Amino acid sequence: MQSQEAGTSSPVLDLCINKAIHVGVEARKRTQINRGSVSIGSAAVQLAGDLLGGLDGRHILVVGSGEMGMLVTQALAARDLTAIYVANRTHGRAVELARKIGGKAVRLDELRRYLILSDVVISCTSAPHPVMKVEMLKEVMRGRCWPLEGAPRPLILIDIAQPRDVEEGADRIAGVHLCTMDSLRAISEQNIEARRCEAERVHGLIEEELGRCVRLLNRQAAGNGLGLLHSWAERVRVRERDRALQRLGEADERTREVVDDLSRVLARRLLADATLAVRAEAEAGRVDAADALVRAITGEEPGAAAPHQHPQITGDEACTQKNG
Repeated sequence: MQSQEAGTSSPVLDLCINKAIHVGVEARKRTQINRGSVSIGSAAVQLAGDLLGGLDGRHILVVGSGEMGMLVTQALAARDLTAIYVANRTHGRAVELARKIGGKAVRLDELRRYLILSDVVISCTSAPHPVMKVEMLKEVMRGRCWPLEGAPRPLILIDIAQPRDVEEGADRIAGVHLCTMDSLRAISEQNIEARRCEAERVHGLIEEELGRCVRLLNRQAAGNGLGLLHSWAERVRVRERDRALQRLGEADERTREVVDDLSRVLARRLLADATLAVRAEAEAGRVDAADALVRAITGEEPGAAAPHQHPQITGDEACTQKNG
């Protein structure tokens, strides 16, 4: 992080940022908060996949390369499609958008040909009149008949333009399945409601992780007291080690190492329970009690410990800070 490199961060800020990132990742892994399309463009892609049982290996034609066309093609680019065609009144815009998503730009005068080739057509132009008229679509459907089949291959038209790109009456042509903005709004509203339910689960996860974060912050608040405790123990250890070595007289190097190791192990074992007790008090928000334990062991005066770097935080205070 740049703030860490610049020296402007702090342990508390680092902990909060890391915890927030962790909770965000866990929320997506443990819930379905990010499932389902809520934008019209993404809903159009979801609807196409639902109607076809998946988009893998399909041919998709997007008519229009404005803002909505860009959103649609970006959603399509993440799918395993055989081909994405982009048609637009201004061919240069179609070329630019097709290049971004690895598709093929199509001129509007080639529209009939690519309607015959495509499985799904998503249309979102800003034209004031229909781009795909009934007579043209009838001709297209005749071109979608295989020689030995009596019916044309189905063509799904998803019209999300305002005003409509597909002429009224197109849905009465055999093999044509026309979906409009009403279909997409229903999908979006359904997905929004599903996400709202998942948001309740995420809220519970956040509350759970908030408690852990508060305990960690309060545990850090005991850092100065524990530092004082271990510094005091080290001074005592070194003093008593040196006294023992003096009593041994001319001890060899091996003996000195053994005495030093013994004193370290004893100090560590003796402090283990005290350290756990101090941390437990701090994590519970009782930092004053944690300080009292340290002072009871070390015999230091109340003012001997350095001021706490982190104020104690209770769960209620954390919720207030979060909601405030």
